Amino acid sequence: MDNVLVNKVLADIPPSFIRALNDRKRPTSLNLGLGEPSINPDTDLVEDGLRKFRNGPQGYTRNAGLQPLREAINAFRPELRAHPDRVLITQGSQEAVFISLAALINPGDEVLIMDPAFNIYAPITRLFGGRPVSVAMDPADGFALRADAVRRALTPATKLVCVVSPGNPTGRALNDKDARALAALAEEHGFTLLVDEVYRELHHTDAPAPTPGAYSNRVITVGSMSKNCAMTGLRVGWAILPEYAYSTAIKAHQLCATCAASLCQYIALAAFEHNALFRHREIYKKRLDVTLAAASEHLRRAPTRPEGAFYVMLNFRHLPVASVKLSEMLLEEEDVVMVPGEAFGPSAHGFFRISFAQDDATVVEGIRRLGNLLRKHGWL
Repeated sequence: MDNVLVNKVLADIPPSFIRALNDRKRPTSLNLGLGEPSINPDTDLVEDGLRKFRNGPQGYTRNAGLQPLREAINAFRPELRAHPDRVLITQGSQEAVFISLAALINPGDEVLIMDPAFNIYAPITRLFGGRPVSVAMDPADGFALRADAVRRALTPATKLVCVVSPGNPTGRALNDKDARALAALAEEHGFTLLVDEVYRELHHTDAPAPTPGAYSNRVITVGSMSKNCAMTGLRVGWAILPEYAYSTAIKAHQLCATCAASLCQYIALAAFEHNALFRHREIYKKRLDVTLAAASEHLRRAPTRPEGAFYVMLNFRHLPVASVKLSEMLLEEEDVVMVPGEAFGPSAHGFFRISFAQDDATVVEGIRRLGNLLRKHGWL
């Protein structure tokens, strides 16, 4: 393609390796690569949402979204000390990230991104003329999210810091010390924190992870219905924004989507009214235990136990083959999709991400086949 005819920044963004790998799978493939729940949205929530939709206005909502839904999200997160008029309903969490960066980034601004992380923050930053800066988390520390690493990376050009807690691909979450420290850094240095919390309700600890938004007003908190309620196809997310960013983000949202689909917003509202956002948590806690046991049995490896989400990271840096090549071999020889760590940033080089969003039998068989591949080549 002639780059003169298209947006050069977009043209130069490489395609998602995760999607490319999934596009190569066969009908028989076991998929431990895509972070999408295997369960469907709960019927009672869909039916209640449909009832609300039939009885209510069915056209465009306000740009910011249904007022009852915004109020429900605000009430659900009292520790953020926000207001419904700072809640913006979006077409999934990725649009929330997109319009947040659109609202804040000017050419030349630096955006620090904790690495490894889901691969949307750097391309969006480049699209708006910003400069993404990878901040490596330590594999020897289990990729724990550490504020000290961010502190060392700060420069006068730092405009935004992106944190995913619990994280994709690691499942690691902020502890209270680091959440407070990040909030203090934002206050001291005048940058904005974007905290992506789409996996917050799928925690494997006694309570959801601490959030910097509880300690600073310089925080954008992003959430979604996709993972906690298995509503990936409904595309309902939100951003809770500082007052200084809200009106600009609304403009970006107007240009991008006008509003989220009203029917989907009603279904999301039903989930809040039924207190359903933690309903699937126990499913994934049990799947985590099954996944760790299978890794121990078939791979003789013990991944770091994540605080949330439905991922574990496996360290294969000792192997004589790169994890990208290993993922291709696994698909070709064992018919299993797994994503190499390089897809999420350089600090995860040599790792594999295993998604246990699928049922137990699929996850265990996929791990068994990975072990079979390693034994076949003399690597286990």
